[in-house]
Amino acid sequence: MASGSHREHVPVLVGVGRITQHKGSVSIDKARSPLEMMYDACKLALEDLYVEDTGKVLESVDSVATVNMQLELRVLSALREQARLSGSKTQILGYDHVYTNPPRTLAKSLGVPTSGLQEYISDDQSGNSPQMLVNEMCERIAQKKIKTAIISGCEALATFSEALKQGYTLPCLGETSVPNATGERIIVKGSKVLQWGDDPGDSPEILGHLHDEIPMNIDEVRSGLASAPACYALIDQACRQKSSYKDLSSHMKQVGEMMEGFTQVAAAQPEHSWFPIKRTAHEIVTLSEQNRMVAYPYPKFCNAVMDVDQAAALIIMSEAEAAKFKIPKHRWTYLHGCSDTYEYPVHISKRRNLDRNFAMQVAAKQALDSAQVTMKDITLFDIYSCFPVAVSMACKEMEIPTRDGTRLTLTGGLPYHGGPGNNYSMHAIAAMVQSLRQNRGEYGMVTANGGFLSKHSVGIYSCVPYKESKWKRVNPELYQLKLNEWAQKNNHQDIAKLNSEGSVGVIDTWTVVYNKHKGENIPKMATILGTVLAVEDSNKNDNAGKRFVAMCTDPSEISKLISADGKDSNGEAMKCVVTRNKKHRNTFRLYDKAHL
Repeated sequence: MASGSHREHVPVLVGVGRITQHKGSVSIDKARSPLEMMYDACKLALEDLYVEDTGKVLESVDSVATVNMQLELRVLSALREQARLSGSKTQILGYDHVYTNPPRTLAKSLGVPTSGLQEYISDDQSGNSPQMLVNEMCERIAQKKIKTAIISGCEALATFSEALKQGYTLPCLGETSVPNATGERIIVKGSKVLQWGDDPGDSPEILGHLHDEIPMNIDEVRSGLASAPACYALIDQACRQKSSYKDLSSHMKQVGEMMEGFTQVAAAQPEHSWFPIKRTAHEIVTLSEQNRMVAYPYPKFCNAVMDVDQAAALIIMSEAEAAKFKIPKHRWTYLHGCSDTYEYPVHISKRRNLDRNFAMQVAAKQALDSAQVTMKDITLFDIYSCFPVAVSMACKEMEIPTRDGTRLTLTGGLPYHGGPGNNYSMHAIAAMVQSLRQNRGEYGMVTANGGFLSKHSVGIYSCVPYKESKWKRVNPELYQLKLNEWAQKNNHQDIAKLNSEGSVGVIDTWTVVYNKHKGENIPKMATILGTVLAVEDSNKNDNAGKRFVAMCTDPSEISKLISADGKDSNGEAMKCVVTRNKKHRNTFRLYDKAHL
């Protein structure tokens, strides 16, 4: 880049802000709403520009993008329950959202002109959304479709959950129940109303639609795999069986040692962290009154905490705009490379290799290649950490040369910093920008994951100026098509068609979800993925070699599964008999030839 020249086609991140409204810091009637917290985060990002007149910057903003809120899913679930209780046979496919156009509402509150404003919101509910939106906005700046973008997101689920307990409701809710982060339902009677919501007109454009498949199929849902803790625990168990630490104690020791570093980073940032508490590896993986089992083998301290009040914001503009507003160059941070992929097959029951994630591999390679750097050049990381297996899988597939938790996060990660719905990675990006300003000349990687290790967005950042005259983003469809073609041959598993007669199968991986009942934490449901076996003296072999997903709620069967750690007397994976019952659920019992 020639001295004194500033490129219109090259985007820079120039302002970041993040805020945490700590639990109990304010009463419900004084707590900030999600849009108010976004406003606060945006004001911090504007201060971060270090310019005298932020009003002129706001006048130049021509695009506002926000991350879809998990709040909307909670409310939708409540409305469906309302319909069920009322006997309504009409399935609720959509509803009037709590916030119908967050980008426009946010823009108005900030004083951004809304005439001609480009308004965006991320597609569905996915943790890759913040990095994906950065990738999208940078591309629009490079194509000169926009000059300045504000990206923001928030969850205020801690306030929302506490408000329900105190008798508050939302304008769109009557008497019903709402699920909390663990799936337990809170009864809502609603004598008081939270004044949350907007109605500014129109709807924002949806960005980030990668595929048309729903995140899970009906058999997965019926077998308990609509739950993130269950899905990630199931994947963790599959990884354990393929690792050198197959016994549970050795495996969990490794988990605890890695996550201990995350708690150290969170503890050093009490302003931002939901749980700024340094914990030992032993404490993280050992069951206690405060650390109950959630989904085997993960206790609470290994799980993302979603019910938090946290918001973040980013300001991105072209180099030319940054120079025009005299934003100091030492505050400019460049997105050197990026990628957006999804794992194929989308449904985890159809993934042949559950201990692998090939989309992660492709995402890292594409982002590094675009940035014209290698993994050896990356010194700063924030790896998406909803559950430990998300971190260890990323380290394996992306060939990240460390398992030291203090080096894998800049915030403390989702279980300790807090995992505000789909918006955690915006906090990671903000932290990355701040860290790179203190480590000029270095490169950092942010990974963002959505679904069940399903969607992946990666960003490579640095204060080192972008090398080319025009910023470029490779169309994700190009490398996704190649990945899908390869995965269809090498990672796709056919699904068995089960019936009431029963088939014998081997358990490939399993988990048990626990639930609180009358003050006691008890096993609620076991979920397995398995492979149908060809059995002698049987003509029921059409399904042999095919995958199945099944569940069991029998306490004695679950107890046997846990006590044997899924192994038979020979140390091999347990076998089971799986049938499809009258409610169209796949159920299993541990193998007993006498029952065939």
